[in-house]
Amino acid sequence: MRAQARYNGGGGLEDLGEDVKALGHYTDAVELKPDHGPAWCNRGNMMMGLGRYEEAHASHSRALELDPRDFHALYSRANCNLELGRDDEAHADFRAFLRYAPPGHPGSHQAAACLE
Repeated sequence: MRAQARYNGGGGLEDLGEDVKALGHYTDAVELKPDHGPAWCNRGNMMMGLGRYEEAHASHSRALELDPRDFHALYSRANCNLELGRDDEAHADFRAFLRYAPPGHPGSHQAAACLE
């Protein structure tokens, strides 16, 4: 319950543009509940926004260990891989993202363009 409260608080802070504080909330959430996949994904997203790509990659990978079909984590890790110059890994993540994301997802166009 406390982990979910920290996760929810992170979302509110993220909406306010308080990325560093949101990162702290998401980190608290995964420390309290290490199998909270969405918190791992959002933690990675906050790290990407702060330019901490290796740490972001690790967080997205942990989210995907928990749920290999988490299309949010696949999309985010693909973009992280692009930032890290890991094009082959990015392409693999974008292919998986396109397989699992719902039709019309906003990231579909970028994923498809990257794979052309």
